[in-house]
Amino acid sequence: MKVLNMDWWDDFSCIGGECPLTCCCTSWSIDLTEKEIEQYEKLDHPFRDTIVASIDKGNKKMKEKNGYCSLLTEDGWCHMVRECGEQYLSNTCTEFPRNRRIFGDIVEQTVELVCPVVAKYLFRKEKIVFDFGETDVKEAINSIDYTLYDTLSLVRTNLIDLFQEYKGNFFTGKMIIMLQLLYKIKKLFANNTFSRENVEELLAFYENETNRATIFFKGEEIAKNYKEKVKVLCKFMIWLDKWVTTLMEKKLMETDFGLKQNIKLWSKNPESFVCDLQVFSEYFRTKYGQVFENYFVYTLFHDWISLEKDKFGKNIILKVFEFAQIQLLALSIWKEKGGVLPQSDYELMITYSDRSIGHSSEKEAFYKSMQENDFTCTASLLMLCII
Repeated sequence: MKVLNMDWWDDFSCIGGECPLTCCCTSWSIDLTEKEIEQYEKLDHPFRDTIVASIDKGNKKMKEKNGYCSLLTEDGWCHMVRECGEQYLSNTCTEFPRNRRIFGDIVEQTVELVCPVVAKYLFRKEKIVFDFGETDVKEAINSIDYTLYDTLSLVRTNLIDLFQEYKGNFFTGKMIIMLQLLYKIKKLFANNTFSRENVEELLAFYENETNRATIFFKGEEIAKNYKEKVKVLCKFMIWLDKWVTTLMEKKLMETDFGLKQNIKLWSKNPESFVCDLQVFSEYFRTKYGQVFENYFVYTLFHDWISLEKDKFGKNIILKVFEFAQIQLLALSIWKEKGGVLPQSDYELMITYSDRSIGHSSEKEAFYKSMQENDFTCTASLLMLCII
C-alpha cells in the first residue's frame, strides 16, 4: 500500500509518568477486542490474574479506578508494560494517539492532539513535512471514489502550501481562503456540480496574486476590528460558559484555567475585553505565530478529506471552534499571569480543548448547538479566531 505520512508520526514516543495529562483515562473507553480478551485469559504469566481482573468483559474494555485505567500506576506508567512488556498491550493502547485513515490503497498516518507530547510539536519552528511512499502495513483496501479523493487532496495541498508559504500578518486572510473554499465546495456538492474542472477553477481564483493580496488586506481589517470581534465573542462566551460547565460536570475537562471568571468580567466590561484582546493578539502573533500555522496545517491534513459528501467540512469547522476555545483559554491565562502565556500552559490548553471537542462524546451536541446559535457562518468563524 501507499502511505502519506506526516513527520510527527515517526517522532512520537510516549513519555509515560512524565506526561502532565495521561491518555490512560476513562473519558474515552479503552476498548478491547474479543481476541485480545481471550489472549489475556490464556496468558502464561504471573501477572495474568491481575490483568484479567482489570477487564470489563461485558463491555469489552478496561475497568476504571478513580477515572483512570485500573492498570495505571501511581507514577503514571502502565502496570502491564512494567510486568510483561509493551508487546502485551492492546491495539488501542499500542496505537494511540497514532491514527491511520484508509482511502482505497492509500494510508494516511498522523497523531492526535489529545496527547500533550503531540501538542508540543505545534510549537516547532520547522514546517510540518509530509512523505509519500510505500508501506508494509497490511490493511483491507476499501473501494473509494478516487476522483473525489484526488480532487480534495489537490485543494488540501494548495491550502497547506498557503499556510506554510506566507509569513507575516496574514492569519485571517488564510482563514478566509480556507473557509471560502470549504463552503464553495460544499455548494458544488449540494448542486451536484462537483468536478475537478470546477474545483481547479476555484483554486485559480485564489492562486491569483492580486486576488490573494485583496483577501489578505481584508483579513487584516477584520483581525483589527476588535470591537466587532468582541460583539461576536461575548455572544460566544455566554454559550461557552455553559459548555465548559457541562464538560467539567462530565469530567471531560478538569479545569477552566480561570476562563469562567474572566467571562463574567469581560461580559460586564466589553471595553476592557477590547483592550485585552488587542494586546493579547499582538503578543500571540509575535510569540506564537507558528502555532497558528502548524495548527491549521495539521488540521487540513487530518480533517480536510471526507469522502462522505454530506459531512465534508464539518470537522474543519469544529477545529475552528476548538481553536477559538484554545485562544480564549490562552487569553484567560495570559491575563491571570500578568501578560505572560507560558508554553507549558498553552500546550495543556490545546490538549484539553481537543479532548473536550474533537474527541468528546458531546461532539455532535456541540456542533448542533453551534449551528443553532448561528456560529457556523464564515463571518462568525473569522470573528471567533483570536489571532
